[in-house]
Amino acid sequence: MKAYQRAESWFFYSTKQLLDYKNENTKTNMLAADLNIRKRLSFDGIYHIATSQFYQGATDITYDYYYNYAMWEGRRFMELYKSQPEETFFYDMFMNALFTTIKGVNRYGYWKSNVRSLYLWNQYRVKEGYIDTRYCTDAGFFLLNAYNEFHIQAAIKAGEEFGKFLIDKSKAIQGLSIQGKGFFFYDYYYPDQELKTHASLNHILSELNYLFELYLSTQNDEFLHLAEQILEGIHLTEKQWIRTDSNYRFRGDLWYAVFQESNGLTFKDHDYTKTLTYSDLLKAKKNIKTIYNKEDEVLTRMIESKKGFLLREGHTLPES
Repeated sequence: MKAYQRAESWFFYSTKQLLDYKNENTKTNMLAADLNIRKRLSFDGIYHIATSQFYQGATDITYDYYYNYAMWEGRRFMELYKSQPEETFFYDMFMNALFTTIKGVNRYGYWKSNVRSLYLWNQYRVKEGYIDTRYCTDAGFFLLNAYNEFHIQAAIKAGEEFGKFLIDKSKAIQGLSIQGKGFFFYDYYYPDQELKTHASLNHILSELNYLFELYLSTQNDEFLHLAEQILEGIHLTEKQWIRTDSNYRFRGDLWYAVFQESNGLTFKDHDYTKTLTYSDLLKAKKNIKTIYNKEDEVLTRMIESKKGFLLREGHTLPES
């Protein structure tokens, strides 16, 4: 072993059956979770494989992994435990994921990525240790779900911390001000350094939804007011998000992100996320209906525009 490497072994011991591999749902999800090659369980959470295509320093000869605090697998195991509580492995993995996520948030309210992204390095010279707002909101949704389902106070306390981080960034105007009324956060931040990147629509919507759901869980009006600023920014820029360019194939799709350039805000780049942005829009529409008991006409138009593009491209749409 090299000085920068580590080896770990872990096991579960139980007097009862942990998993039922005769259950097709169990088999499918355990194969998808893949804690053997593509993901690794460690003492501080779940690590995902890093490839040279996306991360500086990673090789395709040996297995390199990065800490993924978004906890997609934690949510998988939580949902499996809810539907199949007799398979106690799911509970063990859910709780392990939950408390490593709670422990992982720092005193400033965020999780950070200790890997160097090739895209961010080439685009903005961002080193490892950056803050990815999408990954942070994903971690936050996991915490909120755990609190709402199982009333774990430590989960909501940790979840609130990232909400407070976003409030601090908005007060410092570290993001894009939209006509003095709306506000978009940057996709990425760096501790102790003002980093001006871009604001992608999927990040914007994830932050909007997180603040809405944080408000629903805490009844803290600060979270709702900040969500309303983001929503106002979307309302003010609706027509700029919808593609009307000469490339007919992408007409009606939504631009990937907004960039602050010398001549003002520029909306550009292909939305490579397939149905992710569409799902985020549906979620925002549902949250608005829950909170205000009304439909949002702007989001409805954006949903229909994105839907038309996805159907032309042959995508299977998530349920609305």
